[in-house]
Amino acid sequence: MAYLELQRAEEKAKKERKGMYGDRQPQEIMDYSTSTSDISPSVVIQLQNYMKQQRRRAVVEHVFNGQRMKIYVPEQNCFLCLALAHIRCDPFNVTTAKLQTKFGRAAYEYLKHRSLQRNIEVEVTTIADQKDRNCVWMGQVWIDDKDLALEMLEKGLVKLAMPTGPRRANSLPTTVPSAYVQAEAMAKEQQIGLWEEIARKEHERDEQKKKHDMTGKEKTVVVSQIDTGVQFWVNSNSSVNELEMLEEKMSRIPSVHPGKIAPGKIVAALYDGLYCRAKVAKQDSRNERMWFVIFVDYGNRASVPERNITLLPQELSLAQWPQLAQRCQLTALRAPSRNTEHFYVAGEYFAQLVLPSSDHNNTPFVKELKIKILWDDYASRKWHVILIDERTNTNINEQMLREGHARFDHKGKETPSPLFTLEDEYTKNYLITAKKLCEEALAARIGLWRLGDVSSDEGDY
Repeated sequence: MAYLELQRAEEKAKKERKGMYGDRQPQEIMDYSTSTSDISPSVVIQLQNYMKQQRRRAVVEHVFNGQRMKIYVPEQNCFLCLALAHIRCDPFNVTTAKLQTKFGRAAYEYLKHRSLQRNIEVEVTTIADQKDRNCVWMGQVWIDDKDLALEMLEKGLVKLAMPTGPRRANSLPTTVPSAYVQAEAMAKEQQIGLWEEIARKEHERDEQKKKHDMTGKEKTVVVSQIDTGVQFWVNSNSSVNELEMLEEKMSRIPSVHPGKIAPGKIVAALYDGLYCRAKVAKQDSRNERMWFVIFVDYGNRASVPERNITLLPQELSLAQWPQLAQRCQLTALRAPSRNTEHFYVAGEYFAQLVLPSSDHNNTPFVKELKIKILWDDYASRKWHVILIDERTNTNINEQMLREGHARFDHKGKETPSPLFTLEDEYTKNYLITAKKLCEEALAARIGLWRLGDVSSDEGDY
């Protein structure tokens, strides 16, 4: 019976001269999934007007990862690259082993199983920059009237996409459907999918922080590097001998090709004639054979030629020998803006207070300082400290504020929010004093305040 129906359909197509039985050539399907650079603007605008603000029928032709797919839009006879809006998944790439994460694969497998070669409804919400050769259309997808992204959020396969960049908001955009927010919150609460692993890692990190937390402790240190008038690196007194031993061992390491150089890799880099342990930061845009590195035992940075980078022996790795320099910031203080002259003035003044100097006989001496760690920011590996020169009985935090070379971070731009809510009297009194000294310097128009209140200048943040 089914065969007879197929036979009758074939005869009808032949009679009506459709498809292969007719003289008309089938219309070529336009592929806009890889590039829109060669499409006329009018066609792009037409597609935008068609796809936005209402549901349109489509078919999923290919799934790239747990968020992105290639779809066929029959009414426009074209292919588009579509990404599910408002969500993001862990990395996954079929051909790249490094991008085959556990939950990236799980999201990919689910999306492929759920949507490949299926009829869908799609509504485009936003469109990527048309100058981008890989134009991506962002939208919501429904299969059998079920929101696909919502399903994946409920199963803990993806997360909501937060705004990116230095000014990103602490909250989601208002365009995110409330059902998405509720679905993610429920999956997170019940620790479903990737949220179970995230909770486990957070617990491990909290345990590590408790074990190594330096909050409330004091140390005698020497400043080894200054980044700004409030940010700097120190070596503790206890690490001086270790530093000498490390330098002696580093002086004997052979020159061995380090393999592929990439940001985050720990290597040995030549500085001032001596190999030092360094973390690769990024490639120098001015010269592809140069790399910016941070010398982890001192805190200074430099651009180093590839020929001066060598493999770090395993026995000198950070796992075997932890880094000896620690990044610090004067608690709740900010330096003047980098685009002002006073940024450098403040840095020079801070250097006079903390770096080695000479006595009245012109004999150089190492300036040992005491730090009190008010907050150990374990996530960013930074100590928020009060710095004291016991030799002159100078509180350097207060001195920087008093002379108008630093400002109180009242908006918490560079200060962890928990620090402002600490209950110990020492921290509470310090914050009150710091704020008062900042207000007094502003009233007296000292230092960075001489031209007015810079904190009201949006360009300063």
